[in-house]
Amino acid sequence: YRGVATWLLQHCYRLAKQKQVDAIYIEVRPSNISAIALYRKSGFQPLGTRPNYYPETREDALVMVKHLKEPL
Repeated sequence: YRGVATWLLQHCYRLAKQKQVDAIYIEVRPSNISAIALYRKSGFQPLGTRPNYYPETREDALVMVKHLKEPL
């Protein structure tokens, strides 16, 4: 199953571009190091945090963004 996550992200990018989406935002647990590495490798940049985002653990969420078009 290696490469499935990358394939899914690339499929999402194609769909987003078809819909003329300018940017994709995601939230990820800061403890999910492997997901963060995948998102960074895919071009996502850290944007900020959402405090206490996950109610079951009160863990913050790291917000990341990938611009599909250059911001104005």
